[in-house]
Amino acid sequence: MFPAPVVPYIRMADYAVRTPWRTGERRLLDYLLVYFQAGTCTVTINQQSYDVPEGSFCLIQPNELHTLHGKSNTITPFAHFDVFYNPLREESFVTHSMTTRLDAYASFLQPRLNDMDGVSIPSVFVPTDVSHFRDLFLKMIGTWKQGTALSNIQSQQYALGLLVTLLQQFSPLAHPQIQNPESLNWVTAYCAFHLREPISVADLAMRSHMSPSYFSLVFRKRFGMSPHQYILHLRVQRAQELLEETQESLLNIAAACGFADVHHFSKVFSRRSKCTPSAYRAHHRQLVASTQIPNIPPRERV
Repeated sequence: MFPAPVVPYIRMADYAVRTPWRTGERRLLDYLLVYFQAGTCTVTINQQSYDVPEGSFCLIQPNELHTLHGKSNTITPFAHFDVFYNPLREESFVTHSMTTRLDAYASFLQPRLNDMDGVSIPSVFVPTDVSHFRDLFLKMIGTWKQGTALSNIQSQQYALGLLVTLLQQFSPLAHPQIQNPESLNWVTAYCAFHLREPISVADLAMRSHMSPSYFSLVFRKRFGMSPHQYILHLRVQRAQELLEETQESLLNIAAACGFADVHHFSKVFSRRSKCTPSAYRAHHRQLVASTQIPNIPPRERV
């Protein structure tokens, strides 16, 4: 799965306490992990901006175009590090502000974790066990700053622990059994039971112990369509049943099947059923009427 041995190497780490600040646009050769301990910050990665709440972490992966903006006094412990072994790692460096082209330094560029099959670590995230992850991160910085041979080994051990925790939360590695698409057989019953409620891919993925991207991949293998399309299929299928079997209004059927409103219901239903809900109900009634045996009175006796 991995393109090189996983051997963390910390390049720079510190407990940053700053007044309002901003970095210039740049790309990194290595990884940058930041803990937003206090203050208001905005992170922009590949043109997408995130207002980062206190207690969150940000992972900027190699070659991602980014800026960081501390809008108030902040405390942001951080670490620059390699994940994968590179014999040139001691020659590599933390790029300066405004470094946006890395062509000349390709031999130092780290592979990205999110390019591995099934791995999808968000740019901004909250670990499942926040206190454990935070304490491990702060210990890693503290031991690295001691600068001794033994403390460097210890800090790399902490870094490996952080990496394992991330992969457990945001990759299928900790749950190899989920790679079997048949393990998603529960989804149909779950969705059918909760059709009236909002159903998100993120929630289904969490219940499957998968990252959203990996869940979608396994789901498509199992059902032949994306989770979103499958949920719409179930909603329309249930609406057809209610149109055939009940006298409920379109408003009530839309609500029972989890559509936002009648307009959304009619639009999705018409696209998938090739007719409006009202036309579907009328056609079904006509079909039923045409197949009923007429009530013929018995013959008179001669």
